[in-house]
Amino acid sequence: MPQLDYVFFPTQLFWLVITFTFLLLMVNFIIVPLAERIFSKRNDHISSYIKKAEQTNIQIQQINDEISRIAHISELEAEEIINQAKKSTEEIYNQRLMKHSQKIDQKVTDCIAEIEKMTINFQNSYKEQIIKYSQDLIKKLTNHEANIDQLHKYYNKLNKNKTIN
Repeated sequence: MPQLDYVFFPTQLFWLVITFTFLLLMVNFIIVPLAERIFSKRNDHISSYIKKAEQTNIQIQQINDEISRIAHISELEAEEIINQAKKSTEEIYNQRLMKHSQKIDQKVTDCIAEIEKMTINFQNSYKEQIIKYSQDLIKKLTNHEANIDQLHKYYNKLNKNKTIN
């Protein structure tokens, strides 16, 4: 086998050195710079994405803070509007209650006056009916006309005794 023959060692060594030198030069000047460029571009992309993500997170945090602030202000405004609406509603309710209470009081007063008027009318008509029936009764029992003035006086006298008791 010629590979193991010591006569061929120097030539084999020469080509071995040439081949490995060529490979070393290729790796050193072509492959390593390409890999370094690829890794540096990759690192640049990754770092730019990280910076963009950090900036986006800061913007998101600012937006969330602004949303929270606006929500808090909105809640305060809504609470103020609700309180104003409650006050307004209570005022309207109280005004209408007073208005209707006055109307009811007026109607009650009118009804009481009307009842008193009806009571007086009833008493007067009752008085007239009693006097008329008394006159008819006396006429039937005695066959004489009764004196209306005396019946009025007697009825008034009886009413005075009732109101005193």
